[in-house]
Amino acid sequence: MPTKTQTLVIGTFALLSVSGLVLAQTAPAGSTATPTAASAQIPTQQGQLKQFLLNPRGDIDGLILADGTEVNTPPHLSEQLAATFKPGDSINVAGLRAASLPLVQAVSLTNVQTGKTVTDEGPDRVGGRRPPAPPAPGAERDGDSLQGQIVQLLHGPRGDVNGALLQDGTALRLPPHEALRLQALLKPGQNVAVRGELVANAQGRAFRVSALGADANSLQTLDTPPAPRGPGRLPPPPPPGVQPVAPGAQPPAPPAPPAG
Repeated sequence: MPTKTQTLVIGTFALLSVSGLVLAQTAPAGSTATPTAASAQIPTQQGQLKQFLLNPRGDIDGLILADGTEVNTPPHLSEQLAATFKPGDSINVAGLRAASLPLVQAVSLTNVQTGKTVTDEGPDRVGGRRPPAPPAPGAERDGDSLQGQIVQLLHGPRGDVNGALLQDGTALRLPPHEALRLQALLKPGQNVAVRGELVANAQGRAFRVSALGADANSLQTLDTPPAPRGPGRLPPPPPPGVQPVAPGAQPPAPPAPPAG
């Protein structure tokens, strides 16, 4: 019977293969391939950690290597990655590499100096944590502004552009559909201005973009989807004049028509 880790590797391979990230037939030059119990060859790329990437909540959700390779990691590994690696460390990244992008979806990461390994076993693993619920609509801060030059684009697990890395190391984050609409601005070497919310901690800086332009005078407001409802989240208020109904209660009967 396959173990939980084996099942995760098989499932990750199937999911990412159909979404544009394919398993390379041969590992990149200077790397080794590590066989798994599922008889798949997981390429292992070695490189130097240049910086962490943060999501708008301040969790580590990726890495940039010194050669520019982007490594995607899930937010529930944020604390383990921060405790195991630091910029300048040599690391081995085992994972699925995109066919036409310098992008790897990591399954495990090993610190070459210490030998410590962080493996993605899902958010329910012992000691792991689920990412917090997204903020309520309208709760995000939106008064921060920033200008800088784009060094490289950032991508989601399917290879779609979902941000850009600035020269100062700030990760701009925006919805993929808006990144596609504003692709003329999102190019390496392009200077951009943004408005939104800056999050900074010991691991790096992320900027949730709500408006973007070539300069502060040409900002285009982004169409950002409303935050989804989840555990502990309140439903939107009812329309004016409509009384809210308590959970499990029957809605009031409609008023009787006027006597004719």
